[in-house]
Amino acid sequence: MISLAIRLMVGALSLTAANTCSIVEAAPLQEDKMAPFETEIISIMSHVASDWNANNYDGLKAHWDQTDSAPIYLAEEADQIMTSWPQVENYWSASEKWIDWIHVEYSNYDVKRVDELNAMVTFDLRFDLKLNDRPRRIGGDNRAVVSLRRVDGDWKIHAWVEAPLSAMSYVRKLYEMNVRDDLPGRPPTTSDE
Repeated sequence: MISLAIRLMVGALSLTAANTCSIVEAAPLQEDKMAPFETEIISIMSHVASDWNANNYDGLKAHWDQTDSAPIYLAEEADQIMTSWPQVENYWSASEKWIDWIHVEYSNYDVKRVDELNAMVTFDLRFDLKLNDRPRRIGGDNRAVVSLRRVDGDWKIHAWVEAPLSAMSYVRKLYEMNVRDDLPGRPPTTSDE
């Protein structure tokens, strides 16, 4: 009885491995298709940044899959994850009211094609902004991941997550940035420390 169970398990594992191998062999994308794909996704992200910088919230929405009834949006300063269009639109509407100006830059893209209809991109996000009710400007660095899908031939965002460093990591970086290198008798800070 045990040997039958073992043979069945081995057979199932062999079948799974064979199926996995055939899927893996069929799934890879051709290298020559990757560069234009990456360029297309990065171009979309550049347009998103331009719309943020112009306070063009209608333009921002145009980059999203509006047929998706449950978009996912997590802004770094938001307490809750937004999972509906009314929440996302309220966030953009509030942003338009309390931001005097904003400038965002995206860099260090890593684009991943999940399949023919889905893609993800991770990137660094730099923001500088002036709030209406504050005399001084603020800015910061962030990380983000965006999920896109093909809708009517165009790539559209359906999930956006900003992932700032933890408070402890962020404060440590601030302290590291604030060290003077001109202290007498002390060697300058190196990037390896």
